[in-house]
Amino acid sequence: MGLVEWLEKGIKVVLIGMMMLTLLAGTVELGVILYEQLMKPPFLLLDITEMLEVFGFFLMILIGLELLETIKVYIKEDKIHTEVVFLVAMIAGVAPVCSGHPA
Repeated sequence: MGLVEWLEKGIKVVLIGMMMLTLLAGTVELGVILYEQLMKPPFLLLDITEMLEVFGFFLMILIGLELLETIKVYIKEDKIHTEVVFLVAMIAGVAPVCSGHPA
């Protein structure tokens, strides 16, 4: 294995680690936001703005999970699966509409 391949593999591993930390932090943030919004009056009810915020966060985490899966598949097989990339693109395209911020 040459230097370029070794560096490329190292960068991919670092990207996976950073993506996992980001997803963990995002999941904790989503939990905190959901808890705070459910605990304020009216108790256990969300208005439309709060629901859109939660859905937007949820979709961002879902996109991150799919990107993580894409990177893992790329490392294992050293090729990109178009169906996974297409799925990420579809979710990313729908996310702004579902979160109430269409581009």
